[in-house]
Amino acid sequence: MVLPSSGKDPYGTPDRGGFTGWVDWSVDAGLGAGRQWLEGDVRAFAQSVTLDAPGSLRVGGTAQLSGSIVQPEGVSAGTRVVPPRYPMSVDWGGSSSLAVGSGKQAVEEARRKGKVAIHDPLTRTLTALRRGSVTVTVANDSMRAYTGADSLAPVTASRTITVG
Repeated sequence: MVLPSSGKDPYGTPDRGGFTGWVDWSVDAGLGAGRQWLEGDVRAFAQSVTLDAPGSLRVGGTAQLSGSIVQPEGVSAGTRVVPPRYPMSVDWGGSSSLAVGSGKQAVEEARRKGKVAIHDPLTRTLTALRRGSVTVTVANDSMRAYTGADSLAPVTASRTITVG
């Protein structure tokens, strides 16, 4: 596997998936060969994260979520801006009125549980299910100058969307 760069320039430009980061591998030897026993979490270093999402959606409507991650030069301010998408792992979440999942079964479960919206992290599509408000959050690993415990926390961006 070609890993994202750590401590040097990335292998490609941001529009072709180039970013600096690291990979967290996990192995679960208790799982059989027919199940997923090896996972790789590809994390990008981030100084800041933005989230682009609409302020409102109609019930049944969809919106494509996007944003950017600004990457540091070491622990100093940087200028490399990359999209929060494959091949990096990005953590999506939000308020309790938001479901995160992919496929028809996930949408039906979100409806059954009374969720306002569901976000598909594979396609970055938000689907409005019923009236209300929902907050979507994107988070990525921090790479900032150390100023205390808070500077080690992931960097996040959030947006509240009204569904009507």
